[in-house]
Amino acid sequence: MGRLSIAFSVLMLLCGAASGAPTWLLASDSPRAVPGMPLEVSVIVPPGEEAPPALNAVLTAEGRRQPVLLLRLAAVAGTAGQRYQVKVPADLSGLVTLSLDGRPSSQLLLAVEPASAVAQAVAAPQPAAATAGPSAAPAVAAVPTPSLQPHDPMYLVAGRSGGDATARFQLSFKYRLFDPDGLAANFIPGVERLYFGYTQTALWDWSRDSRPFRDTTYNPSLFYDWIGAAANGMRVGVRGGYEHASNGKDAASSRSIDILFVRPSARFDLGEGNFVEVAPRVWTYLDREDNPDIARYRGFADLSLRAGDDRGVVGTLLLRRGTDGKGAGQLDLSYRLKRSLFSDVGGFFHIQYFTGYGESLLDYDQRRHPQLRFGFSVVR
Repeated sequence: MGRLSIAFSVLMLLCGAASGAPTWLLASDSPRAVPGMPLEVSVIVPPGEEAPPALNAVLTAEGRRQPVLLLRLAAVAGTAGQRYQVKVPADLSGLVTLSLDGRPSSQLLLAVEPASAVAQAVAAPQPAAATAGPSAAPAVAAVPTPSLQPHDPMYLVAGRSGGDATARFQLSFKYRLFDPDGLAANFIPGVERLYFGYTQTALWDWSRDSRPFRDTTYNPSLFYDWIGAAANGMRVGVRGGYEHASNGKDAASSRSIDILFVRPSARFDLGEGNFVEVAPRVWTYLDREDNPDIARYRGFADLSLRAGDDRGVVGTLLLRRGTDGKGAGQLDLSYRLKRSLFSDVGGFFHIQYFTGYGESLLDYDQRRHPQLRFGFSVVR
């Protein structure tokens, strides 16, 4: 911050002290922030107070309050106040205010925009009056969102039902194929939303000797993923593409399907971090030679209902129904064990309940005992 900003901050502190209500002041080198990326802010501490290692804060946008954590950075010579870093949630956009939680503080107004928009604003020529002199704010280079990101939930859960002790674990990621600022995106608008996804789900039989894996599903996909801006507390999106699923076995144990799918979604923010999300998915089979009657058990559609509080408990219900009325249901409940600091990956206590047909591809036409499992997840 420049000398004028420092003087104003000191004046505000003195006024607050005189009124008996010292105010913590927030400032930033840039009025812009990127969703999902860290942002540095300066905190000017009232006289007699010390800057703690962490500060609870709140980001407010369109009536929605999102708790965040400011983490203290090493002191930098020549800067006013103590520097802190906060991660901007990936689902925030538009005008956002940052304020401290539980402490009297100023409000910092930020424009939360995609990385490409921030980069254009930083690169745009500034008026001479704004760029001349020591009080000019330094340009802040936009940090792009990572190409490699979490995809489906990642967890390890285990339990016992009907005499069988089993575990189930899942790994998943997605990779953005084209950079938003790359050559391909300049010539083909929207190509930066094309992803390669991979999910691997395994059923682990702990009841048998040597504890073998009963079945493993390998699930690569290629899809287009579009998420719109939030408006009036609602955010819509659509995902569509190609998906393959196989258990990697041969002969009579071989199972595989190829589908084309479309998955629209709508998320409703209810305030105080609470939300409800609805995501139906429909598909058509391209190949089901190994299991020609699989539609009787899996059908041509499923429905995902997700609700909860991102800071605490989140529940996801997945329902599917086959053409013969045979289907399945899966309920996942997770509770945050630690606050995520620099990524969307946290730690969660996870409960999973499955009932119906086809928990794995190998058993697509079999109904086993309902399974209740407990464990841990890193992405939910």
